[in-house]
Amino acid sequence: MAKPPNRQVYHSVLKRDGWRVVQNGKAVSAHDTQKEAEAEAINLGRQAYDQGGLGEAVLHKSNGEIREERTYGKAPERTQDNFERAFRVLLVELTSAQQAECK
Repeated sequence: MAKPPNRQVYHSVLKRDGWRVVQNGKAVSAHDTQKEAEAEAINLGRQAYDQGGLGEAVLHKSNGEIREERTYGKAPERTQDNFERAFRVLLVELTSAQQAECK
């Protein structure tokens, strides 16, 4: 069985000094507004799909809650295990981003 393409996930999140697009716990771009950060997260998710992979843009509210998720490519089946795994990955990414911000 062929290995599924790697999913590239981009989060738009508010930090102390503005909005960021974060992937794997690392900021990949900085923006003055939420709208700009969301547009970039969406753009990067679409680019990942256009390059033959899977992409996802996770758009956060200013309080950190997820407002919207956009998936580019075939979405994985929604099961409780998948939800819990995705939640754990998000916590690790956000924790890593917060730790990096404090350094």
